[in-house]
Amino acid sequence: MTELGNLPSKRTHILLLIIILTITVFSTLTYELIIARNTHTHNVFPIVIQQIDTFLLLLINPNLVNPILTSFFELITNLGSIYVALAFCIFYYFRGNRKKALLILVASILGNALVFSLKVLIMRPRPYSTLSVITVLKQEVGSSFPSGHTERVFSLATLLSKTQRINHSDRKTVFFYFLAAMVAFSRLYLGVHYPFDIFIGGFLGWIIGYATFKWQRKIFLNISHIVPEKIFFSK
Repeated sequence: MTELGNLPSKRTHILLLIIILTITVFSTLTYELIIARNTHTHNVFPIVIQQIDTFLLLLINPNLVNPILTSFFELITNLGSIYVALAFCIFYYFRGNRKKALLILVASILGNALVFSLKVLIMRPRPYSTLSVITVLKQEVGSSFPSGHTERVFSLATLLSKTQRINHSDRKTVFFYFLAAMVAFSRLYLGVHYPFDIFIGGFLGWIIGYATFKWQRKIFLNISHIVPEKIFFSK
């Protein structure tokens, strides 16, 4: 740790970036290529939930599907990617707001771990794999429950809105949650999730974002004992 702390600042930043990218890509690919592809999904939810979910989903897909909306939601859904959260982390880090970058990183790691665990433990087929009337616009591996995209985008929206409130930026808060809602809706529109998957994903994201913000002092304190101070706490 001492040697890392003595590295020139630029080299330290680059090394940290490489570590974050490596961990993120490795964990994501591990789930998608190994765990998800070798896990057989079967519906474990009560029939009542499945019936309500199916009814609500079919109001959106196929009923609302058209080329213009498809192009829009295929684009907007990418905001829920882990790589977008990582991009925000890198942006704030090199902009000088390293504590906010750390909070986003912590929330992303916690969210990914929780969502991946639930996807392995609670298997649910993707809607397009069991409902023949669904217009297949996008295919993804693994369990439908919960929605990882929705969890990530609501976690990020919560963190950004909580930190922005210090500057009384209510309009930004509305904007962040509006984008999060659009990402959540896109998952339904594309037919890759049921409404219950979205609801739980959004709830988990809000909880993780809020908890990360509320316990930020403990997070900073604990990490300061592990990571060289200059990496996250010099500004």
